Amino acid sequence: QPRIINTDEGHSRLSCDIEADGEIRNVWFEVEKEYEKYLCTERGDAYLIGLLSWAMRFNMNIKSEVPITDDLLYNIRTYVIPSLTKYGKTLHEIEIEAQMAPAIENAGAVGTGCSCGIDSFHEIISNTNSKYPNCRLTHLFITNVGSFSHPDVERGLYYKRVQPVREVADALGLKAVISNSNFAEEFIQDHLLTCTYASMFGVFCLQKLWKTYLYASVGKDFSCFNLIDNDMHDAAYTDLLLLNSFSTSEMRLYSGGGAKTRLEKTMLVADSELAQKYLHVCIVGECCGKCIKCVRTMNTLYAIGKLDKFYKEFDVENYKKHKNYYLGQLYFLHLKKDLMTQPEYEVLKKEMSIGLKAGILLFAFYRLLRKCYRKITKTSDIKHVLFKK
Repeated sequence: QPRIINTDEGHSRLSCDIEADGEIRNVWFEVEKEYEKYLCTERGDAYLIGLLSWAMRFNMNIKSEVPITDDLLYNIRTYVIPSLTKYGKTLHEIEIEAQMAPAIENAGAVGTGCSCGIDSFHEIISNTNSKYPNCRLTHLFITNVGSFSHPDVERGLYYKRVQPVREVADALGLKAVISNSNFAEEFIQDHLLTCTYASMFGVFCLQKLWKTYLYASVGKDFSCFNLIDNDMHDAAYTDLLLLNSFSTSEMRLYSGGGAKTRLEKTMLVADSELAQKYLHVCIVGECCGKCIKCVRTMNTLYAIGKLDKFYKEFDVENYKKHKNYYLGQLYFLHLKKDLMTQPEYEVLKKEMSIGLKAGILLFAFYRLLRKCYRKITKTSDIKHVLFKK
């Protein structure tokens, strides 16, 4: 049974013991004291969702000693598990044992995540004053359930992102919900493959708060929905299935911005003074200009003629000076059939010289040869046969 514990720092912590492989792991989710009343101890929904992908990968059934919301359990058993295991080679069709209970009433809040990235700002700008009451934002949400735990991410980046969230919320007259968790440390997973599950774990820990939650889609529109080999690809490809299935009679989850590409979202975000001041996409700290997110975002802003407006986040002059480097990165992603960057490639391909393309092709060929060599030499028997002669 999840329980609430008050910490020495004045926060409230939802704590739950989970037994896996004969080991007890304590998973906690923490919020500021004012949000304690929204922490859900009466249902195991958050833990079921958070651990679902992990359990299917390791072929572990789930038994919950706390009730699960009835329509959520129905959707997971009937749609999610059969669909994902049918097309995911490493996933297993596990069983879930739990009592059922009706969905819990909530406070009617409408929330979205606030990472201050392009997808995040698109949802914030689109829904702060939405003409649809059930989608008009009341809260911005930030949590630490995996995206800040990637090996390439600067240690402590999460704590640096908290204050900008408060400032964005204040500027828009919204409330900021600041939370933290050890979920990603207790159940280590590839966040790219499980981001939707982990994010919804955080949302459902506060399911007494939300009536509507707009989960920002990650740069791809609905044309990218795909279940084939879903266990090996970004969980965002399956958001249409997951978010609809995780919704309950009391709480509706949306794939926010899912009808738009990253280029289309950027066109909306680029003219926002708030975004120009607070946009942050870098995964290694304060705008390295080299990580995939920095490169991708600078190329997109350049493609729509708005890069100069984001001089506070990016070294615009360095981009202009080394533009071929950035265009080369875009062409390389195009060769890898990266769907997220295809729209800006179509805009910028006319600026790519034959020499630039030839250089990237040689680089890609070198990468392929190196990959093949490593694959061959990984097997000692093959290595022995190749080099003995």
